[in-house]
Amino acid sequence: MTSDIANDIKSNPLIYKLFNDSDTQEGDFSTDINWVKIPSGDSSITLMSVKVYSYLECIDIQRSLNVENGKDICFTNEGHIGTGYFKNGRLKNFYKNPVNNKNSEINNRPSSKSNTIYNKVLQKWNKSFFYNEDFLFSPNLLWILYKLPNQRYGEDGKINYHSGTNTVPAYVLLYNPIHRKDFQKVYSNILNLTKNEFSTENLLGSDTDYKTTIGKYCNAFKMKKYVSPSSGNEIEHYLDPTCCLNNDHDLAKMSFVLNMNITKNSVMTDYYKNGIDGYNAVYDAFNSIDLSSPYCGEGSGHSPASYVREFDIVGPNPSSSFMQQLTNFIIYKNAKGKLTLPQNWNEAKPSESNNGIRCATRSLNITQCNNNIIGDKITLDNTSLSNVCGATSKDSKTDSTVSKTDPLVPKTDPSVPKTDPSVPKTDPSVPKTDPLVPKTDPSVPKTDPSVPKTDPSVPKTDPSVNLFWKYLIALIILLLILLIKKYF
Repeated sequence: MTSDIANDIKSNPLIYKLFNDSDTQEGDFSTDINWVKIPSGDSSITLMSVKVYSYLECIDIQRSLNVENGKDICFTNEGHIGTGYFKNGRLKNFYKNPVNNKNSEINNRPSSKSNTIYNKVLQKWNKSFFYNEDFLFSPNLLWILYKLPNQRYGEDGKINYHSGTNTVPAYVLLYNPIHRKDFQKVYSNILNLTKNEFSTENLLGSDTDYKTTIGKYCNAFKMKKYVSPSSGNEIEHYLDPTCCLNNDHDLAKMSFVLNMNITKNSVMTDYYKNGIDGYNAVYDAFNSIDLSSPYCGEGSGHSPASYVREFDIVGPNPSSSFMQQLTNFIIYKNAKGKLTLPQNWNEAKPSESNNGIRCATRSLNITQCNNNIIGDKITLDNTSLSNVCGATSKDSKTDSTVSKTDPLVPKTDPSVPKTDPSVPKTDPSVPKTDPLVPKTDPSVPKTDPSVPKTDPSVPKTDPSVNLFWKYLIALIILLLILLIKKYF
């Protein structure tokens, strides 16, 4: 059976280059189709480019990638790139993926910015989805916009320069086979054979097992952005959010509870004060979470586990990603409570079903931490990260997963100033003339400046009482007039 899997890998160059790229020679980028060798620690992986952007396109793409928070760039699920907007909201530039002619949501250049990376992804998923000037994944993770690390355009419009003041970064569009059917088929066969979701069985020689291969892929796309609230150290993130779930159970739990995409090395050495000692101090608490929780997508936060469900990488409907089979297997083995299994579920061959298992609804005592970013532009010089942990049970004594003194939330977090200018003194959600806030509302303090003393929409007394006094006063005035006429 191992030989059959090996033959499947060898028969597909796109998959073979993931497991073994030792003999890869990069192309000269004179055409769109090239092998691209991507560094990954001491190793590398090789992916295929399907488009090499032109000199002028690369200038525009670099400019757009550097606009804050992805507000100037679109990347569709079909692999098309859009950059720049006119004042009326219409898209300026549109660079089509030449190998994908399917209709795109931005093919007609809509009159809104709803398709930008900011609006489609980062408004909710800014702690799960990351990008920078060097890499950008499409939301469905099937395409990668990649800046060649050692190739640049010269003024002559050719890619043959490594540096220079008048050179321009060269961008290519990569085809990502990891979340497609061919890799899904290979992974499914590995899972059926080994019954190990993170198999270490070599397939083509040493270091060609699943765990090593997926580790090389994940480590090829990493970046630093935020700062730990506990240690003050920079935190490293994967650009593919599934990397928090596809290689290590401890990391899956930690990313689930921290509500963040974070690399294994960073959570062990950077996130906690005192490094690995701080990590070990909280390990037992997080280890008590059952293995299925991160994969069921439980919790209200925007964690990597929720991201993969939101963008249909995993879910009840069929998916092209191997994450569907990996998630099903882990849930089936470890979940507590009744599961809703796909119709064609086969315990002996768990990968044969491409529909997702539905987890039972459970009542959990898990505290997820929302990391709030404070600062204007997100840079490491003026940015702090603070944890806001909630969702504790009414009976906190029975919460065995996260203690009240969770070291994730230091009592005197030095990264959060006492007078945080980003937190208004009054609740901005209550407008000053809000007619919905009565003067005697116990939720509004007596001296709340957001509620005016003479708000005409807030009567001081019951209006029916006011009407009674008006009639009584009118009646008294009428009687006085009659008396004056009679006697004077």
